[in-house]
Amino acid sequence: MMYVETQDQRRIQAEMVSRGDWQRGRSSIKRYGCGSCHVIPGIDGAVGKVGPDLTHVGQRAAIAGSQPNTPKTLALWLMHPQALRPGSGMPEQGITPQQARDISAYLYAQK
Repeated sequence: MMYVETQDQRRIQAEMVSRGDWQRGRSSIKRYGCGSCHVIPGIDGAVGKVGPDLTHVGQRAAIAGSQPNTPKTLALWLMHPQALRPGSGMPEQGITPQQARDISAYLYAQK
C-alpha cells in the first residue's frame, strides 16, 4: 500500500517547521507581488520569469544558490536577501519576521 500525503498534512507540517501560517503567507505573497518575479503555485498571476520558479521549493537542498534550505534560513532570506547574498536580484522589501515565517509556511506546503 502506498502512502499519499494530503495537502492538509503538508500544510500542517509546513506550519510546524516554519512556525508560520500558510494562509497569511499566501496573502503576504500577493501583497508583496512575489509573483511578478517568480512562478508560485496556487497564486493567481504568479508567472514571473526574473527569479527562480518556486514550485517544490520545500524539496530543494539549497536556496539562493548556496544556502541550506532550512526554515530559519528561508525566513532570513525573505527578510534580508542582500545580507545573505549581496548583489542578488532579490530586493529587500521590509518583510517582518512573522511574514517571513508565514511565507515560508506557504512555500513549504507546496511540495
